[in-house]
Amino acid sequence: MQFRQLESAKRILIYGYGAEGQASQKFLKHRFIRADIEIFDDSKPEISTTRDLAEFDVIVVGPGISRERFSVQLHDKLTSQVEIFFHNLTEVQRQKIIGVTGTKGKSTTTKLIAEVLANAGKKILIGGNFGVPVLSFFDTLNAYDFAVLELSSYQLENLDSSPHIAIFTNFYNDHLDRHHTLEAYFEAKSHIFSHEIEGDITITSAHYQSFLPPFADTIEQWNIPSKLILAKSLPAEYFPQSSMFRAPHLLQNLGLVQALCIELEIPESILKKTTMTFAGLEHRLEYVDTKFGIVFINDANATTPDASVAAMQFVGDKLGSVIVGGLDRGYDFSQMIDVIIAKKCWVIVLKSTAGDKIMSLLAEKKYAKLQMVYTMPEIVSAGFEVTPRGKTCLLSMGSPSYGSFKNFEEKGTLFKQLIRQR
Repeated sequence: MQFRQLESAKRILIYGYGAEGQASQKFLKHRFIRADIEIFDDSKPEISTTRDLAEFDVIVVGPGISRERFSVQLHDKLTSQVEIFFHNLTEVQRQKIIGVTGTKGKSTTTKLIAEVLANAGKKILIGGNFGVPVLSFFDTLNAYDFAVLELSSYQLENLDSSPHIAIFTNFYNDHLDRHHTLEAYFEAKSHIFSHEIEGDITITSAHYQSFLPPFADTIEQWNIPSKLILAKSLPAEYFPQSSMFRAPHLLQNLGLVQALCIELEIPESILKKTTMTFAGLEHRLEYVDTKFGIVFINDANATTPDASVAAMQFVGDKLGSVIVGGLDRGYDFSQMIDVIIAKKCWVIVLKSTAGDKIMSLLAEKKYAKLQMVYTMPEIVSAGFEVTPRGKTCLLSMGSPSYGSFKNFEEKGTLFKQLIRQR
C-alpha cells in the first residue's frame, strides 16, 4: 500500500502485535499523525480494540496471520509492513535491496551476506524475518549501500514487488498448514523474483533439481523475468577443518553468497576471510558440548524431514542417536526413516503427532533402537543413556516445535542448558 493511500486513512488497525506490529505502529504514528491507529492481537486482549474491522480504512496484517481469516469485503483494506516498505521505495532505493528466501538456510545465508558486505566496506542494513522489521529503517535507507532482507513465504505471499537481487536457497515441503498446497507455497516464495524487471538478478543453486517438486522441476517453469545465476556449492576449504559449515547442504546454500560476490565484484579474498571466522547462528548444527565422551549437537532449527536428513548425513558414521518429533504438518518421513535405518542409530522420539508417526513407521520396519520421551529433561537423559561413547547425539527433530515448545529457539536453548548442567 502506497503512502498516498495511507494518508487518506482515518482509522488504521495493526492486526498482530509482535515485533513487526510494534514497528509498524511506531512508523505509522510518526508519519501519519492524523490517523487513529489501534491494535488487535489475540494474545493481548488488554490492549486490543473491540471495534468492528469494517470500521477501519486500513488493516496492517502481521506475517503470522493468514488473510483467509478476513472476509472478502475487507481484502482491499489489507496490507503488511513488507508491502508498505516495497510499495514506497524509489527505484534507486530498490536497487539497494538484496532479498533472501527459501525453505531452509535463509537466516545463515543472510548473515553471511551481511558480514561479507561489511568486510568489503559497505554500509549495510539487515532486516525482515531476520534482523529488524523493515519499516524500522525505511527513513534511513538512503544512507546505506545495501539492505539485506530475509523474507519468509508469509511475508512474500501477497507481495507484488521484488528486490533488485533475489536469492532463493532451496524449496522443500513445509508450511502446508498455511499455504495448503506445495504449489501455493512455491508461488508465495516465487514472488521474491517474479516481479523483477530487466537488470535485476536472481541467484539460486545449480543443484535446484534436488529439491524442487515436479510442478517446478525445471528453471523454465520458474518463469524468472530477470538475469538468472546458478551457483555452485562453496568449497569446503573456505571454512576451518572442524566447522559445521562444511556440511554439504550448508555449502550449497552458501555458494549463493559466492555468486553474489562475483556479481558485486567483491574480491574472493574478502569472502574467504569472512568464512574462516564465520560463527553462524544458534540452533543450526551448533556444537553444544562433549560430556562423558558424547558429542552433543543442537540443530533445533531443523523443522522439516529434509533438514534432519541433511544433518544426519553430515554427522555421518559418528551418529549415535537422533532426537525427533514435534508437530506433524503432513510430512513424508520415508527418507528420514531410510537414513535412520542405514545409520543404525538410536532414535529418541518426543511424544507428539510427528513422533507417533515416526515411531509407527520405524516399528513397521522392525527397528528396535527406539525410546519414547515426553519432556526435554527426559530427552537429555535418554541422550546420555543410549548414545555410545565416542558418538554424537543430534537434536534434529524434523518437525516444528509447536505443542511441546514455544518455538525452536526455546527448544534448542533448553537442550543446551540441560546438557551443560550435567
